[in-house]
Amino acid sequence: MIGVGDALGDAIMWSMLLIFFIPALHVGLLRMWKGYHGSNLRKATLILLTGATSFGLTLLVIRHHLISLSILRWYALVLVIALLYLYGRDARKHAGM
Repeated sequence: MIGVGDALGDAIMWSMLLIFFIPALHVGLLRMWKGYHGSNLRKATLILLTGATSFGLTLLVIRHHLISLSILRWYALVLVIALLYLYGRDARKHAGM
């Protein structure tokens, strides 16, 4: 029987997977599909790598408990800050700021 803590931990990890991995994969693939070059291609690759990394870390935590939840939470915070920076910089560029 699964304990409440295990079920809650799994729910948190799966929600992180949905919040971080799927949007990162979508945006990264969309940028690559549009044929961006240079810095935009590097951004798309970075977004794809961060999405893949969050997917891998999430599965490691869920299935094998190889990484503590606190490390994954810090990683999630850094990932959110990095993605907000990338999106914010793009928005400022397009707005002419």
